[in-house]
Amino acid sequence: MPDEFGFLKSNLKQPLGGDDSETLGEFLETLRSFGVTENDTDMRTGVEFLLSRQNDDGSWGDRNSPSIYTRYHSTWTAMNGLMEYAWRGEGASLPEALMRARGA
Repeated sequence: MPDEFGFLKSNLKQPLGGDDSETLGEFLETLRSFGVTENDTDMRTGVEFLLSRQNDDGSWGDRNSPSIYTRYHSTWTAMNGLMEYAWRGEGASLPEALMRARGA
């Protein structure tokens, strides 16, 4: 998925400018699944930004929002963006399923 990776990597700073923790969390999570770590300067900047936007109660987003879903989703995406992955390199995690999908 080189196009998707390129899009995420080149647009990672956009959510910072819009103070958009939700989208940033989604970008960080997906980049982590591609194997990008906090050794990457942009990733580290994104993580620091997310941590700086955490509310006193541990959540993210607008605590005054009347929508429980909005409050939940903001927190969920931020937490996912902060989680680490056990990157095992490129390849299919379920090679048998990939073979079946290819008709083999």
